[in-house]
Amino acid sequence: MNYLKDTGYVVKRVNYSEADKFITILTQNNGKIDVLAKGVRKLTSRRSPQLELLNKISFQAVSRGQNSRYVLADTRLLTTHANLKDNLDCVKTLFTMCELVSTLCPFSQRQDEAFFLLDTTLSCMNPNTHLFDLQGFQVKLLSILGFWDARHPFVDASDVTQFTERIMERKIKTSEYFKS
Repeated sequence: MNYLKDTGYVVKRVNYSEADKFITILTQNNGKIDVLAKGVRKLTSRRSPQLELLNKISFQAVSRGQNSRYVLADTRLLTTHANLKDNLDCVKTLFTMCELVSTLCPFSQRQDEAFFLLDTTLSCMNPNTHLFDLQGFQVKLLSILGFWDARHPFVDASDVTQFTERIMERKIKTSEYFKS
């Protein structure tokens, strides 16, 4: 059995069967990983609130073999960023950040800089100022992951979005969900 103990941010959740979810976590030491959270869709689940998007958690996961999936064994909530989740403009930005991280970061490759970029960005965001630069976050993430040389600036925000969408090979879905 393989054991994994780490800290990370929940960046994606996908329903699986009646009571389970696949959770994608950007971890501090192991990069982006998928874990199966059994029973979290049940109404009586104690772990369900801890596994909301962009919650910072400390967790333990167990894998039975070399190629089998990790199953979430234990979680501890560290930060919820509830003040950011109350503002609709911030929620749009947060969900876009989740989509970018979950799509662009490779699985099981340590991404210290991407983790710390997300960590510091969430810590510095203020829901009252509305001055968050999503394109700046996007450019930093692209340069950290090696998709872009930060010394060459983009022309404008749409150029950043188009470049990112070409890498992702699809449109950024979050912006479509929040159109008025």
